[in-house]
Amino acid sequence: MKNFLTVGVLSLSILLVQSCVSNKVEKPKPDPKKVALINTQLAVKYMAWGNDIEAEAKLRQAIAADPTHSEANRVFALLHQKLGRNGEANDAFLVAVQSPENAVALYQYGRFKCGQGDESAAQLLFRQSQAVPTFKQPWLPIAGAGECALKNNKMQQAEQFLRQALKLNPNYSFALLEMADIEFRRQNYVKTDAYISRLGQVSRHSARSLWLGVQAARQIQDKNAIASYSLTLKNKFPDSKEAQLLENQ
Repeated sequence: MKNFLTVGVLSLSILLVQSCVSNKVEKPKPDPKKVALINTQLAVKYMAWGNDIEAEAKLRQAIAADPTHSEANRVFALLHQKLGRNGEANDAFLVAVQSPENAVALYQYGRFKCGQGDESAAQLLFRQSQAVPTFKQPWLPIAGAGECALKNNKMQQAEQFLRQALKLNPNYSFALLEMADIEFRRQNYVKTDAYISRLGQVSRHSARSLWLGVQAARQIQDKNAIASYSLTLKNKFPDSKEAQLLENQ
């Protein structure tokens, strides 16, 4: 009797185990693109918080999941650039721009190449970025082209680009500041002052814009503007090179 019960219990156990095995559903493997995207989004947050170590860890996870993920490589390129790893930044950008729809990657790679002294490559990337029909900020690569031309002392070409950018977005502070720079180089101080004033109405001033404002105001002898820009520069950016220049003059 005991043997019969033992055999019965064993048989039931075997049946239950077989049932569990047969009913076991394998978990689907995670989508590599989703894994890459989630980790990239987390990396962006860590970078915004100034935690580059965690950002890099997340980006490595993203690229391990999907090595050709355009956004992951774009963000990693920016982090490499920030950390002074220009070779790694260039490699990551090269992967990012393999997606022709990633207009932001094309634009940022263009700025990177201009910073590396390769103007022709930069201008090509700016044109490619601008040509992406879904890009909602087409003034960015146009202004980038203007900035790059200005760095290479091509003021007339730079002005054309920057004016085109301002037609698309009249409040784009970067283009306003670069136009102020152009007019200052041409010794058109009234126009410089006008651009600096416009910039102050749509955005916060930087140390550079305030110092440019001080210099233009001095040339047109606007004492109120001189005092205002100088005070703001000293209070907001006391450790800047522009504040030091102000103190030394």
